[in-house]
Amino acid sequence: MVYYCHIIIQMGGDESKMKKKKSFREYNLYNFIAEWLMGKDKENRVLISPDVPSIPTSSRLGIQTIAPDLAVYKKNSSEKLTLIEVKADSMYLIEGIGRCEVYKLIADFVYLALPESIAKKIGSNSFYEYWHIGILSVSEKGDIEEIVEAKQNDIYKVFGLRSTLLENIKSALRVK
Repeated sequence: MVYYCHIIIQMGGDESKMKKKKSFREYNLYNFIAEWLMGKDKENRVLISPDVPSIPTSSRLGIQTIAPDLAVYKKNSSEKLTLIEVKADSMYLIEGIGRCEVYKLIADFVYLALPESIAKKIGSNSFYEYWHIGILSVSEKGDIEEIVEAKQNDIYKVFGLRSTLLENIKSALRVK
């Protein structure tokens, strides 16, 4: 059974005016990505922000916690954890890369999801591939393309943090 947690967005003002805006908002991309992930593999179980548990960082980064925008849990022969950071504006691209680097300490796969207009500028021998960060391109219609495939991270540098996050995700998904 696949659990799918929907995000409810409270937006002020007239929704028809909000839909006419051409700029992407990060939360507009979450459901597109979640649907794509579940279509890619029926065993994927997806949590969408704000239901994704936070990762405590305390004094290591100068902030108390960070939380990925989407978390994907899959159990086959072992437990796999994929964390996805979504950035809708190139102004926050460096922040997204930094968050992905933190996520690599505890996740099997890490993706940075970007609007198509930004992602299509990334070529095949990009540093994202070298750093094992996958890139997802999301069009305004919700079409998703994997521009750079995420490489599996086999070495978890923060084991206790990984197991804590996995348990919190499994609890939120009601998985034993």
